[in-house]
Order: sequence, then C-alpha cells, then structure tokens
Amino acid sequence: MEIAVKRYGDKTLLSLAPGASGYLDLSNMESVRKALEEQLTKGESKIVLDVSNISYIDSAAIGLLVEFYNKLFYKQGTMALLGVSPKVM
Repeated sequence: MEIAVKRYGDKTLLSLAPGASGYLDLSNMESVRKALEEQLTKGESKIVLDVSNISYIDSAAIGLLVEFYNKLFYKQGTMALLGVSPKVM
C-alpha cells in the first residue's frame, strides 16, 4: 500500500493507493496503521483519509479506522474519510 501524506493548513491528508486490488484489508492495513501512528506521534489532530482508490474494506480494516477515530476523538481531534465509494459504504 502506498500512502501519500500532504498538509493542508491544519489538516493532514493521507491518500491511500492499494495497488491493483483496490482492497484495504488485513494483508495491507499495517502500512495504514504505521502512517496513522506516525501522524499521531507528530501531534497531528485533524486527519483526512482519501479512500477514493479503495473498492473494498474488510472488518479488520474497519476496526483499524474506528481505533484511530477513537484515539483522535479522545485527543479532541478528528478523522474523516474522503472519496468513499457507494460500494464501500
């Protein structure tokens, strides 16, 4: 999984590029975990995940997203998803 990180004002955008599979699942979610942990360590509190290239998210990856949403919430931060496909919803 390739992850591009860009800052826009007080927000950090992480663009997820899973490759040909289009999946965010157990097989590649550790790279997302590491990227999110890195942003928290830097003190980032407003994170946007661009998932427009994701066509499938398994339950393990949903758990990861909820975990980091909660971590940010308890630090008075936010996390949002950008470009969610209706198929993923």
